[in-house]
This record gives sequence, structure tokens and C-alpha cells, in this order.
Amino acid sequence: MKKQIIFATVLLCLALLLGGCEMLGARTTIPAEQEKPSENKTESITTTIAPAPTTTTTPSAKPVDTITPAPTTIPKPEPSPSDEPTPPPTETTPPPAETTPPPTETTPEPIAETSYAFIVSWGERMDPETDFAFDYVDWLFGEEAITMYMQDNEITWEEAEASIEEGGYIRNVNPALRWFTTTPESEYYMPDESMSVTPVKVGYDDFRNIMIPAIDDNNMALTFVKITSSGESILKIEWVFRP
Repeated sequence: MKKQIIFATVLLCLALLLGGCEMLGARTTIPAEQEKPSENKTESITTTIAPAPTTTTTPSAKPVDTITPAPTTIPKPEPSPSDEPTPPPTETTPPPAETTPPPTETTPEPIAETSYAFIVSWGERMDPETDFAFDYVDWLFGEEAITMYMQDNEITWEEAEASIEEGGYIRNVNPALRWFTTTPESEYYMPDESMSVTPVKVGYDDFRNIMIPAIDDNNMALTFVKITSSGESILKIEWVFRP
């Protein structure tokens, strides 16, 4: 058996050697055309490449159907939470308007006025103990007093100046009377027993006891006063000293 294997191996080697020789011989064989030397080595071989024939396609008389592209559908983006439309406000019934009461008409308080006057009457309108009539006058001094006294009496400057002296000129050109009423808040200032310059504050009873007899007697030394009034109410009555 061993001999057979060796013999087969030898045959295989011989076959490989023979095949290799044949291949080498085939490679070294030069074709006849290549073995023949070129008669003119300088002759150039020009190869002309013919252009390929141009095939003109005649369009068919039948029109080609135009293919209309299918419309492109763009997907609509989903709205983000911030892009969502705000629902319209619901209609609510407005609350009833507050009814404001009309402003009450208030009568402004009268302005307090002060003037010189003579008390000339009492008790002819309402309460005889609280109702007094006043005749307003102007008490002038200096050149104004002399000028007005001169015009009113048609005298010279010197005569007017001599008549006025220190007491001034009490000018009364309006005979109208003004009635005022005393109130619990009224104040009264009357002369003391010595008739000093500065009056003293007294109560209503003392004022009435002094003033009513002076009015009846037309005592102008006691009835000359400075009155402060508001509307028809007497705020203050002050007796005025005259030199």
C-alpha cells in the first residue's frame, strides 16, 4: 500500500512538471507577424476615428400629453399651546351702575362784615328784645375827612379842617336802615361806668339795659358802635369812643 502512495505521488509530480513546461513554451512563442521586422520604421500609423452617426428623431405629430403634477400637500403644523386662539370673552351682565344721589345744594355761609353805625331803633320787626336797626356811616380822618366835609357842606378847606379837628368826620349819605338780630352767640362790648376808651365785655341783659334807653333818648354818644354781622345775625357789637 505504501508503494502505491509513493508511485501516485511521483506521477503527480511528473504531471505538474510537464504542465509547467508547456506553459513556459507557450509564453516564449513569438507570433510570426511580430518576428518580421518592419520595413519602414519611420512610417507613422495614423488611426482615423470615424464619428458616430447622429440619429435625428423626428417628433411625432401626435401631441404629448402634459402631465400635471399632483398638488403638493403641506402638512399643517400642529399649534403650540401658546398659538392656540384665545376663546372670546363670555358676555357677562354688567353690574348695575351705582346710583349716586344728586348733590345737595348747600347755601354758602354769609361773609362776616364790619362797619360803623348808629343803633337807631329796636323791636319793630320781630322780637323786641333781639331785633335792632342800624344806620351805617363812614368814619373818615385826615385829608379824606376834610375833603368830604368841604364838599358836603360847601365850605373852604380851612373851615372844614377847623370843624373836623381830632374827632374825624362821620359821614352819612345813605339813610337806609339795616336790621339785624342777636343770637345766643352774639358778643357785646359796652363802656364802663367811667366811660373809658376801651369797652368791656358784658352780657345781653347789661347791653339791653344800657342800649335801649340810649336809643329812646337818641343818645348818639352811646349808640355809636362798630357792628360785625353775618347775614341777618349779629356776631359782635362794640361801643366806640369818640373824642
